[in-house]
Amino acid sequence: LRQRVLDVERHAITGLREFEKAGVTTAVLTPHIDASLTLSAPDLEARLTSVDHARRQLREEWQRLGGRLRILDGFEIALDRPDVMLDDPRLRLAGTNYLLVEWPGMRLPHADASVRVLERLSEDGWLPVLAHPERYSGMADHLWVLDAWRSVGAHLQVNVGSILGMHGRIAYDIAMHLLHGGKADLLASDYHGWPVRPPGLLETADWFSQRQQALIFERLMVDNAARLIEGKALLEVPELPDDPSLVERMRRGWVRRIKKRR
Repeated sequence: LRQRVLDVERHAITGLREFEKAGVTTAVLTPHIDASLTLSAPDLEARLTSVDHARRQLREEWQRLGGRLRILDGFEIALDRPDVMLDDPRLRLAGTNYLLVEWPGMRLPHADASVRVLERLSEDGWLPVLAHPERYSGMADHLWVLDAWRSVGAHLQVNVGSILGMHGRIAYDIAMHLLHGGKADLLASDYHGWPVRPPGLLETADWFSQRQQALIFERLMVDNAARLIEGKALLEVPELPDDPSLVERMRRGWVRRIKKRR
């Protein structure tokens, strides 16, 4: 167990160094937690205390090594049930009203029900940020739900790995659908440990620059990220110029899926 803790810390330090090299000045650390755990005060406190301890160790080691990147707290909350208690600010992103949420098992739940869950969070005064909407299984058949989620107050955060093709063609196409429609609000590394899932920030910046769209990258990963950790409203993101080949590829994908159902 001790060796595993050391390995995790080593990977975390490596990741922070990579972020710092890419020009990142602030990172929000978001380990996973289930919404159901928030309904048991003792279990929740045990989990939060454990993570607090790990973060404190990481910060101390990072400072000892001379790291300058600022580390903020948060969680990625798996909505394994529709109700969740969010009174503890440690559950939210940088202690703001923004909260990072995801659907469990990387699968899209019943589309209509998912809209109601996000709507309830918004009605309770929270600002849900849905992690990697482009990567959920079943998402390609329910693209309409992306607009529905946004209409009830949810923000959509795309993984840089999806843009770089790390998560397959479908995730890439849906990420492009979001970007071309101006529906993505944020970009995130979704870093899970070096070298399993590299940050990819410089590569993504280059991807936008090659398309003369560096301002869109700035809005997604700099402007809106800064506003989020300050608890401010996010800015509208310009649409990426249309890609006719993407539209045709997605149309062919829909046709293939319809034929399979027959």
